[in-house]
Amino acid sequence: MVFVILAGMLKNHIKSLVKHHLTFTPTNCQSELIDGFCEFFITKEKDAILMVKGFAGTGKTIMINVIARMLRSLKIKVVLMAPTGRAA
Repeated sequence: MVFVILAGMLKNHIKSLVKHHLTFTPTNCQSELIDGFCEFFITKEKDAILMVKGFAGTGKTIMINVIARMLRSLKIKVVLMAPTGRAA
């Protein structure tokens, strides 16, 4: 029970940190990405990955930059990969 409460508090704090680094109001899809990132951030799964995909112009790059900037402000190492999704 305590972990569930703390996890919820942590998710809300992370969400507020991400939104603090935004210079715009996120779209519904971008808000879903923020929620998904918060879930990813607190997961206990050691092999978890966060995959961000969407059509061109939906704000993927800016949202990843915002999230990376927020993590770096917390002194957390950030590693990004950008596969093309096409066979080589």
